[in-house]
Amino acid sequence: MALWGSGVRLPSAPPNSSSRTVAPVLNSQDIQIIQDVWDHNLSLVQVWSCYKQLHINDSCTYEQALKAFLEDLAHRNKTKRYIDEMRYVLARLQHYLPGHLKLPEITTKTMWSALESAGMGETGRRKAAVFLNWAYHQRMMPVPIKVHGKPSYPRGEIQTLSNRDVASLIRVCPEDLLGHLWLCLCMGLRVAEAVRSEDLIMRDGHLIVGAKAAKTKTRRVIQWLPGHDRFASQVTPQVNLRRRMTALKSQAAIKHWPRNAMRHTAASHWLNYYQDEAKAALHLGHSPTMLHRHYKALVTRKESEEFFKLWDCLGN
Repeated sequence: MALWGSGVRLPSAPPNSSSRTVAPVLNSQDIQIIQDVWDHNLSLVQVWSCYKQLHINDSCTYEQALKAFLEDLAHRNKTKRYIDEMRYVLARLQHYLPGHLKLPEITTKTMWSALESAGMGETGRRKAAVFLNWAYHQRMMPVPIKVHGKPSYPRGEIQTLSNRDVASLIRVCPEDLLGHLWLCLCMGLRVAEAVRSEDLIMRDGHLIVGAKAAKTKTRRVIQWLPGHDRFASQVTPQVNLRRRMTALKSQAAIKHWPRNAMRHTAASHWLNYYQDEAKAALHLGHSPTMLHRHYKALVTRKESEEFFKLWDCLGN
């Protein structure tokens, strides 16, 4: 078995046999180390793990680790927005951790309790996981801490936009914003997916949501309805999108805008359109269970037919 170099070999026989030969490039201390590894049936991975355990920076505080982490992000040319979001989330989390504990003393139970107390959602938990994984690999923590995800449940009753509201939005929407409105309100993309137009592909009557754009990081392919090629051709990168969408809602005279209104509206109608939870789930990037829990029986079949006719009239 070759170890560390072309001239360093261990024999196939046990080390204590009379036929043992070791390359002369190893000194007596190296030989003793190899002998110990052999005798204890250890792998090099286990040896390296033990070595790291003995060299943990056990005096590092959470605040010191956070400062070093943010500096490392800047060194790796992460965007200012990304760094600021990390700083905000991790600084907020610090308020819910026992102040007397050094970073290596924080246990999984302590971290999970802090995440719950801070009310961290899925995004915040992912950021915490990135930081903790970094700290472990920097030998600031003796063992890795796995951050569990937070189950997603609807906040109150799911609500959709009425067909009257949809018609009003389509009517007043500027031509250059219509592609984005179609992605969110008709095709049912999440807002965060729709804004990443560079990772969306329109081809042969299909919308391909790339893995970089998809929330689930899984590529999905959606077939759009006949006559919707016009909308697909108008999908372009947008500037000041939040401001423009706020102005659009105001111009459409919509008084009540439920949370995630566009996606919830589209998802409800696509569920009626497919009459198949598995197909609708593939379209929306949801699990069938989540789709059923959120969107079943929110709109009628007649309302869904009217909804798609609103787009058909404009597309044709």
